[in-house]
Amino acid sequence: MIPSTPHSLLCHLGTHWPHNIERTNQNDGPIDSAIAHSGHLLTPEMHAKMRKYDNAINSFKGRQMDVGSKQITCGQCHKTFSERQLSSRIQLSSSSQTIESCPFCGSQVRETYEIRTLDHDAIILEDIAAIDAWVDVYSKSAKISCSSIEPKHGDTLYRIPIPSKWECQIAYDRDRTSFVAIRLATEKYGMKVYADSHTLQLICAKHGVQGFGKHRIDALHDVDSYEWGACVYLSTDKLCYEIFEPILKRLTKAVDAAVAHFSVA
Repeated sequence: MIPSTPHSLLCHLGTHWPHNIERTNQNDGPIDSAIAHSGHLLTPEMHAKMRKYDNAINSFKGRQMDVGSKQITCGQCHKTFSERQLSSRIQLSSSSQTIESCPFCGSQVRETYEIRTLDHDAIILEDIAAIDAWVDVYSKSAKISCSSIEPKHGDTLYRIPIPSKWECQIAYDRDRTSFVAIRLATEKYGMKVYADSHTLQLICAKHGVQGFGKHRIDALHDVDSYEWGACVYLSTDKLCYEIFEPILKRLTKAVDAAVAHFSVA
């Protein structure tokens, strides 16, 4: 590895490195400047070694400047910029797609694909294990008994007994991994809500939550039901039981407001 200054070499050769050197010629290297200002007489052999060393330093610095300095010209706005200035956006699916855009106009400059392999079943098992542990910790801290329902239509459902008029559910969709929903559900005024779902979303948005709804038809048992309510989605990666109560308060206010609206609508 080449040192950043030739000070050690000069000392080794028996001369001294002068302080506060001013370059007299912009093309001179550090050793040329040292020789010009030191006042020492060097032998031709010593001068040749120092010249060789100076050339090596300049070559090394030149290589450092070239790293990552590739210039790109945008085909849309025609501005030139360094490759490092590209704005990257990664989209994940069965393959990983990286889209790199111009930092000035946002036009796409480059696009690459990378094949990804995911163990979907392993992700589901990790999610459910995290949710089970989360629900278990909350039930013990709140001194309640939570019940789980066998998965139906890809959903894993937990019922949480809380002092509320609405049913508290923890829902996990196996087709939408890495997220779990806390929701309050009811079938009250279900047909009205189903016919005006936009109003439900507006009411829920005022309380910082989202609305949801399901219409279930079971001809075999002559069932035609509308379930709806408010929900909040959480990442299964960071679950803490302390978040339960604040979310339940927001959900309760949202469902109460929606029921009050549709009761007179």
